[in-house]
Amino acid sequence: SSGETIDTVDAGFSETASIGDKVWVDSNANGVQDAGEVGKAGVTVELYTCVDEMPGTLVDTKVTDANGNYNFSG
Repeated sequence: SSGETIDTVDAGFSETASIGDKVWVDSNANGVQDAGEVGKAGVTVELYTCVDEMPGTLVDTKVTDANGNYNFSG
């Protein structure tokens, strides 16, 4: 009831999210997509769990689209 404290139950909230970006041909190897550096289609991108900065379990894979874009959602 209102005002009652129950400290024997755990609960959590979760929200969906997405993460994505672009794979491109970095012609000058500076790590920045400069003008004229185009996206790379057909690249397989893998998403892993991460524990203590070490890769863990493979969660999902995506293949970049015609413009080099990929997106993991949910």
